[in-house]
Amino acid sequence: MTKLTKKEIKVSKVIGNFLIKNKIYFAGIDFVQEKLIGDINVTSPTGIAAYKRLSNINLAKTFWNNV
Repeated sequence: MTKLTKKEIKVSKVIGNFLIKNKIYFAGIDFVQEKLIGDINVTSPTGIAAYKRLSNINLAKTFWNNV
């Protein structure tokens, strides 16, 4: 697992605010060398599986239990 840089956190917050304004509450984004790459995945964020595998925390379950 890796920590986000300050730049990645800043970009994530901007994207997160945009998504929330558009009633999208669950999405995945990818960074490579502090740059957002690809698309914003709102249908199948695959990072959630990797997160569970690395941390043993089920974010999907947490998300749906708190919607």
